[in-house]
Amino acid sequence: MSQKLISICIPTYNRPSQLKRMLESIDTTKVDDIDIVISENCSPKQKETREVVEEYQRTHPYEVHYFENERNLGYDKNIRAAVARATGRFCVFFSDDDMAMPGALDEYIEFVRQHQDVGYILRSYRGYHDSSETKWQDFYYYPTEREFPAGRETAIELFNKSVFLSGFTIRQEYAKEYVIDALDGSLLYQMYLLLQVCRRYPSAYTRILVSKSVPTGNDVHYFGTGDGEEGYKDASKMEGDNTINFIRWYVKFFNYVEDEFKDGTGKALLIDLSNMIYPTMAIQLRTNPSKKAFKKFCDRLFEVGIIKTAKARIYYYGLLIFGVKFCDFCVKTVKKILGRRPNL
Repeated sequence: MSQKLISICIPTYNRPSQLKRMLESIDTTKVDDIDIVISENCSPKQKETREVVEEYQRTHPYEVHYFENERNLGYDKNIRAAVARATGRFCVFFSDDDMAMPGALDEYIEFVRQHQDVGYILRSYRGYHDSSETKWQDFYYYPTEREFPAGRETAIELFNKSVFLSGFTIRQEYAKEYVIDALDGSLLYQMYLLLQVCRRYPSAYTRILVSKSVPTGNDVHYFGTGDGEEGYKDASKMEGDNTINFIRWYVKFFNYVEDEFKDGTGKALLIDLSNMIYPTMAIQLRTNPSKKAFKKFCDRLFEVGIIKTAKARIYYYGLLIFGVKFCDFCVKTVKKILGRRPNL
């Protein structure tokens, strides 16, 4: 039997209804090109999840491989498990609470087919932002589709554009080369794979909107439930202490990368993240409009070591002085003029 072109990999935890919605969004007509790998992470609703998958297998034509972990592996180790279990040439990851964009997979599969020589593909996606007036925002990174040579510069260029998991596409055999546990608990293992693969193999970008995030409400998030993830006190939110812990792990991650590569990659990524810290700051001010609380939160960002650049300081003082509505308006205006996300 010939190898599938892609394995749609879905790590899942305790969200059978959201997983069902995710599975139902897979609408490709190219049945022979895909299989679906579901890695269930020993959740309290494991039985309900199994029933969702079994019903899906009975009513849909796709080849589905379903695995139940004997214990909660945590986010990062479950990503590794999904890579190891995948059989397709490429792994295309989806969070269990997101969706594939209607009609996008057929076009995306053709894009992947035409770029089988690359190690990584950066997708575009549609994001949901509850605090935004428009709610939905399309994230495009370049005005046209393009390819990137292997190397350090490409890895750095694509890193911050690749954090959203759904649609994250990586060559399976290359990803399997880099199995480490040093970053377990970081929620960043796939980003480590990206750095390794992009440094050694060419990459590509498509403007196809492959995936979209969906508002989760009070659902249990995937992170914060496994071994080594105890720092995420409230797994239903990414604000306050959770954000600080996540940023702290980013800094640890960059230090680890710097120690391993010894070529300035970790330092460059730290500067990039500092330059893009605006959304992290803005969401805190939207959640709690108190300037005193905002200042206290940003003091912790300074302490963690993420406020490194003039841009980051401009964001801080701009939000503190002018407020989030005015600053958001400026960002949206720049985005509209550029036709893509500004480098914040």
